[in-house]
Amino acid sequence: MLVSLKWLNACLDRPVERGEAGAVLTSAGFPIEGEEAVGDGGSGGDWCLDVEVTSNRPDVLSHVGVAREVAAATGRGVVVGLGEGRGDRSQATGLNGVGVEVAARLEGACPLYTGRVIRGVKVGPSPAWLVERLEAVGQRSVNNVVDVTNYVMLQWGQPLHAFDLEKLSGGGVIVRESVKGEGFSALDGTEHELPGGLVVIADSEKPVALAGVMGGTATGVVEGTSNVLLEAAVFDAVRVRTSSRALKLRSDSSFRFERGVDDFALPAVSAEAVRLILEVAGGEVDGGLMVAGAAQNPSASAGFGGHRGTVEMRMERCCGLLGVDLSAEEASGYLERLGFGVEEADGVLRVGVPSWRLDVEREVDVIEEVARAYGLAKLPVLEKVSVEVRSPTEQELAKRAAAGVMVGAGYCETVTPSFVGRDVAEAASTEEQGLVELWRSGRAESVLRPSVLLSLLQCRKANLDAGNGVEFGGVRLWELASCWSGGIGGERRVLAWLGDVGSSGKAEVVGGALRGVRGMVESLVERLGGEGLAVRVEALSGEGVYDVGAEVSLVDGPRLGAYGLVSEALCGAVGLKGVGGGLVGGELDWGVLGGLRRPVGGGLELPRYPAIERDVSVVVDEGVAWSAIEGVLADVRSGGGLSAMEGVRFLGVYRGKQLGKGKKSVSFRLAFRDAGRTLTREEVEPQAGAVVEALKAAVGAELRG
Repeated sequence: MLVSLKWLNACLDRPVERGEAGAVLTSAGFPIEGEEAVGDGGSGGDWCLDVEVTSNRPDVLSHVGVAREVAAATGRGVVVGLGEGRGDRSQATGLNGVGVEVAARLEGACPLYTGRVIRGVKVGPSPAWLVERLEAVGQRSVNNVVDVTNYVMLQWGQPLHAFDLEKLSGGGVIVRESVKGEGFSALDGTEHELPGGLVVIADSEKPVALAGVMGGTATGVVEGTSNVLLEAAVFDAVRVRTSSRALKLRSDSSFRFERGVDDFALPAVSAEAVRLILEVAGGEVDGGLMVAGAAQNPSASAGFGGHRGTVEMRMERCCGLLGVDLSAEEASGYLERLGFGVEEADGVLRVGVPSWRLDVEREVDVIEEVARAYGLAKLPVLEKVSVEVRSPTEQELAKRAAAGVMVGAGYCETVTPSFVGRDVAEAASTEEQGLVELWRSGRAESVLRPSVLLSLLQCRKANLDAGNGVEFGGVRLWELASCWSGGIGGERRVLAWLGDVGSSGKAEVVGGALRGVRGMVESLVERLGGEGLAVRVEALSGEGVYDVGAEVSLVDGPRLGAYGLVSEALCGAVGLKGVGGGLVGGELDWGVLGGLRRPVGGGLELPRYPAIERDVSVVVDEGVAWSAIEGVLADVRSGGGLSAMEGVRFLGVYRGKQLGKGKKSVSFRLAFRDAGRTLTREEVEPQAGAVVEALKAAVGAELRG
């Protein structure tokens, strides 16, 4: 921000010397990056100070904003002010044949748009004082009307734009989105073919300005202009930045809108600009303030005393963070010098935030202001910092355990944004779930994801586009994060993952990938809950996320989640066309999984005697799931029929013509052991036979020869 020392002193009740101004601003957090003499720099000249302003302080992108900081630090007063009209937004959207409008669904991109009409102006050179002020900060004088808009922006931080009213087709303007292919001639002389979706100001025929960035040559105020429409508005920072980058146009206006403006002061700033135009260019005001947008009548007293809002600050918290012992009276004095309103009760300050301070929202923000006013250099600095070592929580231990399993399986942890586009969200949600969307958001990705799998798919696409992991068959990803459905209160934490099926889409390869995922799920449950827990896996039907999937539950316990081959539709929604059936992913409910309590481990004596293993292959109907076979084995074991059985392990599935249509062979391995002696064949064979007989009775199995 370039600041004229003369201009700055015109805003203060007592002038400040260049050296003092630099020292004060640097101490307040706005260092001087450079100085340059204007004229001789002496009594007849000026100095231009290059003040570094952080992005969270748009209020200091003006001479009045800089003057407020100097005044607060030195005890001076700010002598310039806005006159009548501050906060007045009661006029209609159209007056005397001229109208302003914000298109439907764009009120988030332009919450407030105002216009004033001035007729009979005489456009010409600006007076010497105005030219001198602008040139002192590197601005070129254009004409008296345009110079006033630039002067007011540099004085108050509110960008303005003046249209030649006679050049506006239809007698007014509308804030709308651009149509792809529309032409636009910017005031800097560049020609542009607009993409769709940029926020523009248009008359009834064409765009006449790029909202918040730059006006167009077609309606610019030039010599011969007699009637002017003066625009003062608030535009969404993200949409302004998007437009600026899309067309590679930068301006003082976009620089300020990208950081935020004082919308509450906007009507009064507009009135001040009208006053100056009448002073330097003549003319008459035709009607009052025309207003459009969602913020036409905001509460002007959300806080007290006309402040934007209120924040409570505990003195105990303030002194604890700063390391100094301040009284409520001292803290109140510091805040009041910065323009805050303060009420104190029982050690708590109720702080009214001035309308220009867009960055103060929390208690810690107010404490920071106290620290700045007190003096950052005066705050104590400890030579030693004490560190308290605490034991990890149960949830932290659970996360570490899960991470060990996922990393061991070859997955890379990600941290992805929680927002996705509406079209992507709809591809993974059902009508019953309901999507959670930011109200009147200008961003393209405005929906809280209903599934973390969506974010992993987008991350997968980004890696694929960058060529990462292609030689290894793709990057495997996992994340423990939140997703939302059924309203803002429907947040749930899930552990999600995404990997590849393999280089071939054959059924045996797909089956192998799904079995591998099942093994990983079982490892997670065992690692977090102990060896005594088992999972039940059943075929999933009616799930739009997976083309082929499985539902996972704890045996005799709650549902854990689901996994499967990611559907072609879902892959296509994120731009991964043609890979449906080639990616396998899933989600597990962390509320269940992370809540498992692993028993305290102890030493286990290694078996002294060998186990006896028997491989069994049975022919069953195609519809018989492995979970059904597991259930039969569990029932026989609990009934005492398998007293020596130590465990069972799935080996594979075979299908062939010799088995018959609709049949498959399932192979598994039974392990038998006795802790006190070696078992004999005669003891094991009856138990293996009991397994086959139980399967015959329960699922119609036949022993395969």
